[in-house]
Amino acid sequence: MYEEGLALENPAYLAAGNIISAATNIPLDRVVKKITNIKNSLNEELEAWQRISLLGGWADWEVDAKTEKTKAEIKAEEEQKELELFKKMSPEEKSEYLLEKKRKARLEREKNKNKK
Repeated sequence: MYEEGLALENPAYLAAGNIISAATNIPLDRVVKKITNIKNSLNEELEAWQRISLLGGWADWEVDAKTEKTKAEIKAEEEQKELELFKKMSPEEKSEYLLEKKRKARLEREKNKNKK
């Protein structure tokens, strides 16, 4: 989600900016949004039109600019890397790898069974 501490993604900053903006008419909420948009526009995975839109003030959800990968996307990338490595292994390495993977899966099942 977001890092601990002073991470810009922390929603408390936007909430505080909204409160200060409402109470004093100083637009701190807009400053927080602008800084967030600038940070998000530096994402290398975005297309040019998405970067320009973010710098122009559009929200990241409006231009479908995901800044964080979901757990499913991360898992899919890891599985793809694992498959590439598996293809490069020798037959002996493949058999050892599969045995180790089965052992880890069995241990994980036993661990989960004991939790219940």
